[in-house]
Amino acid sequence: MRYNLLNPLILILLIILYFSPFSFSKDIKNFSLFCQQIPEGHPFGLWFNNGKVTQIGVLDYIKVYDYKASYKLNDSDIKWLNVRLNIKNLTLHIGQFEEHFAECQKTNSLDMLNKELDQFIKSLMDNNTI
Repeated sequence: MRYNLLNPLILILLIILYFSPFSFSKDIKNFSLFCQQIPEGHPFGLWFNNGKVTQIGVLDYIKVYDYKASYKLNDSDIKWLNVRLNIKNLTLHIGQFEEHFAECQKTNSLDMLNKELDQFIKSLMDNNTI
């Protein structure tokens, strides 16, 4: 009987851990976000790797690396330059402002982030054809 109760508890714990948006530690390694500016603007990517965040933007139908900067992680935010990522909602803020300027979604990998940006570029090109 005890064995039968333990299996569902372990399964539930694994499901909760798998579906949580992030499991942050003090040392974030290799994760990426696809972000959309609010209320309008081109989407962009953020890649966190080896203590640095890289912003990948779109300019003239190509992906560009806008900047690379070191970040700091605290209980509820990741901070770099004058940007703050709220870990709970995945929203980007300037400084201490409560109003966010972008909403982000976690991607499975840097390759997946690049595919998302490529799809956006393709849609831009399709909309601008005669």
